[in-house]
Amino acid sequence: MKRVLKLTLLCLAVLMFSATGCKKSQPEPAGSQPTLEEIEKSMMEPMPPPVAPAAEEIEKAVEPVVEDAQKTAEGIDFAGSIESLKAIVAQMDLAALLPVAEKYKTEILAKKELLQSKTDKLGGIPLAEKLSAEARALTDEVKQLTLDLNGLKARFDVYVSAIKDKGGDISKLSI
Repeated sequence: MKRVLKLTLLCLAVLMFSATGCKKSQPEPAGSQPTLEEIEKSMMEPMPPPVAPAAEEIEKAVEPVVEDAQKTAEGIDFAGSIESLKAIVAQMDLAALLPVAEKYKTEILAKKELLQSKTDKLGGIPLAEKLSAEARALTDEVKQLTLDLNGLKARFDVYVSAIKDKGGDISKLSI
């Protein structure tokens, strides 16, 4: 029993010495630690905003989509409400309704194609990169294109129903 106690105490002593270390502590050289003034100075320096590069990337990614939408959407009303559009369409004759409906159809088909390409590109991004700035920008583009497409379809339906009500042929307007 005494032998076990002595071995246990010896093991504890060895563990304590090995845990605390056996070498002498050497003082740090005088120039290795920063002074209080250096620390204060480094804390007062302005840091660059971490969001700026990501915001620039998003703006660059969205810019072509906005430009394309502005180029192809001439003559199409995006801002007005559906009710005001219905009032305007009710006053138009059949000859004026058909070309505008064609523009809406062309714009809807272009948006669908763009949306499909963006969705395919988003689907091709590996799971590990889904949270990157590029993937987030692409997701935002897809959401905006979907909203735009839904708005265009609602306005297009107003024109199609007006053409149908006035006895026009809507067979060429199917999407």
